[in-house]
Amino acid sequence: RIKIGDFCLMETFERRALLACAPNPAAHRDYIVSLTGQLPAIAVKIHYVPDREIIIRESLTRYLDAIHRIGWSEIERIGVTVMEDFFDVSIARWTLVTLQQTDGDTTIEFMAEDRQPDWNNTRLLERLR
Repeated sequence: RIKIGDFCLMETFERRALLACAPNPAAHRDYIVSLTGQLPAIAVKIHYVPDREIIIRESLTRYLDAIHRIGWSEIERIGVTVMEDFFDVSIARWTLVTLQQTDGDTTIEFMAEDRQPDWNNTRLLERLR
């Protein structure tokens, strides 16, 4: 770990290890899982279509606590990190990460999507809209 002032930067593998997985009880089906979490002043939503594993929801809380302790203020940096970490750990068929930060009258929304090559289920994803 690298310490900069009051902030402690975790190594990527340490951060990702906080996201725990369990076997997908219905790996033969496409279905959407929605997780929500909170960072100070930032709402976090993750929608994903699991493949072989699902993310254990309690581990998301530990993971977001660690992200908060890093001390990043840029929503884009946080969003890209959450997206990359979540997709790398879950190896989901499809993932959408949305962050929303409100500061007074200003709202910033970050959205990132990733999917496995050749996966497509447009009818399922249309249900989110």
